[in-house]
Amino acid sequence: MSETIEVIKELSPIITKIANQLGVASEHIWGVLVRQAYVEGITDLMLCLVIIVLTVCYWKFIRYAHKKICYQSEKDSWDSDILAPIYVTGAILGFIGAILFVIGMSSAVGKFLNPEYYALQILTNLIK
Repeated sequence: MSETIEVIKELSPIITKIANQLGVASEHIWGVLVRQAYVEGITDLMLCLVIIVLTVCYWKFIRYAHKKICYQSEKDSWDSDILAPIYVTGAILGFIGAILFVIGMSSAVGKFLNPEYYALQILTNLIK
């Protein structure tokens, strides 16, 4: 906790310098950066929603392809040579989607619960 206070004390002159160059109050810049953290959190949540929608759509496609192929070949089997690439692709995309979902959700939750941290992160990245 004391490290955060020290970082804020070190960044205060830098924020004031940036605010003076821009012609706005440093409190205004801080408020903008905190609001930006919320906006990025919402963006991360939207990414997670897109991942869920794409996963559901692909699953419906797999079910449709399975029914269509099994109906044409008159056998009810999941081990068809035609369906194998669809299953493999689905597994790979599902794995990648799950990883992206976890990353996006953790990022979104962090930005909603502690937006000041992300505002500090933006400022420290500006300094570097």
